[in-house]
Amino acid sequence: MPYVNGKYYTEREIQEIKSKLDEDQFDKFLISGVIGFATGSALIGGLLGGDLIGGFLGDTLEGTDDSWF
Repeated sequence: MPYVNGKYYTEREIQEIKSKLDEDQFDKFLISGVIGFATGSALIGGLLGGDLIGGFLGDTLEGTDDSWF
């Protein structure tokens, strides 16, 4: 049984934590992409959404480069 930060975890608990982290990362990616698309800025999309790659992808899909950022 793994021991992390003073607590023992079962394998099931570890799998639940990992799946939660994966879902959170994907949500950040999507939110960043939408913000990057809406603002036309990868930087703003990454900072507000939490994932710079998602912001970059949203900015790329937007098409024009008319943002000041």
